[in-house]
Amino acid sequence: MFLKRKPISPLGVCALLAVLTFAVMLFADNQADVDLWGNVGFVKSLPWQQGFLTENTFSFTQPERAWINHEWLSEYILHAVHLRFGNAGLMALKVLLGALVLLLMSASMRRAGVSGPVHTLLLLLILSTMGYGFSTRPHLFTYVMLAILLTILECCPGRKRIVWPAFAAMGVVWANLHGAFFIGLVVMLLFVGLQCYAARRSGSCRSHPDVTLPVGAILFVAASF
Repeated sequence: MFLKRKPISPLGVCALLAVLTFAVMLFADNQADVDLWGNVGFVKSLPWQQGFLTENTFSFTQPERAWINHEWLSEYILHAVHLRFGNAGLMALKVLLGALVLLLMSASMRRAGVSGPVHTLLLLLILSTMGYGFSTRPHLFTYVMLAILLTILECCPGRKRIVWPAFAAMGVVWANLHGAFFIGLVVMLLFVGLQCYAARRSGSCRSHPDVTLPVGAILFVAASF
């Protein structure tokens, strides 16, 4: 038997159009960014290639200082997009990253049973929060990685260790996309604390607690090195 999806009401269509319009307006907003030249030009080769910079030659005071660039991967992506598609490509990438975050959060709310006006209001709240400073910078990838992490945590299959490789992979990728990868660890520790608090409140503390998230947090940190 196939379940039929309920048709969207006219009010629902209007709400969807309002969210989409607001999203396009925010994500496609183009503001002058003094760091854009660096985010596009710092990285022109991969770490294992000869042209990859290991010294901060862009510094006026210490041009030969060893450089740990936690944003090289996002800068490489921005450089590659600009090289092939120009300014329009950077704008399209920015809009697509914002849309991906919105799609992941919307899917998460639907899985949680949030629908109707509350769903629309939460999407507008997410957009309002993201809209400030949504420029073509590496931090855009932190928005995406955080949305992916929240999705994994929401769908975390309890004791199944299949999520451990996902946490390790996120540690590697996120640490090379943007310096704010530590936010992932903060969120994971917060989830662990909330789980312990909920277990104590319900009196369901077990002799063998679920170590999926604690071990996942350790793997996330270890992989980020």
